[in-house]
Amino acid sequence: MEARRKEAREKRIGFRGRIVGMHEAGQSIRTIANNLGISTRTVLRWIRRSEDTDWYGNLPRGRPPRCTTPAQRRDIIQAAEADPQTNAVTIRESLHLDVSERTVRRVLHEAGVHHRTPANKEFLTDQHREGRLRFAQQYVNKPEEFWKRVIWTDEKTFSSTSHGRRHCWRRNDTR
Repeated sequence: MEARRKEAREKRIGFRGRIVGMHEAGQSIRTIANNLGISTRTVLRWIRRSEDTDWYGNLPRGRPPRCTTPAQRRDIIQAAEADPQTNAVTIRESLHLDVSERTVRRVLHEAGVHHRTPANKEFLTDQHREGRLRFAQQYVNKPEEFWKRVIWTDEKTFSSTSHGRRHCWRRNDTR
């Protein structure tokens, strides 16, 4: 199999050399096509390839057409911003799109919307700090017997589902 490929490649390179040589000798594209028994389009293709690159196999390829229309991309972004805690599969199914969830993620990423883990707690504000300081100053002189009767608790955020860590779609540098 490999020998056949190598032989076909060498044949194409030799054929290309004849086309380019005839072109450089000043023959017209139609004359080259008639002499070799090929179409003018084939001659043009080989001549252009010889001018663009040294080896015809390294030509740049065009990007395949997009799977989504601009309206669908807009709908995907709006769906993610309307319900940030959804996922790509749910967005795809709710919009009845015939694309993969990877395509939905790619559209969102191109728009600057990424799937992030939200912050669990709010940051301490100046009001919080002042309140804590007032509490400490108010109870600083209480005797040890007073503190033995105090029960301390800590806040904990619980989730009613067991889906693990929460995620949300949001733009960069937003919270």
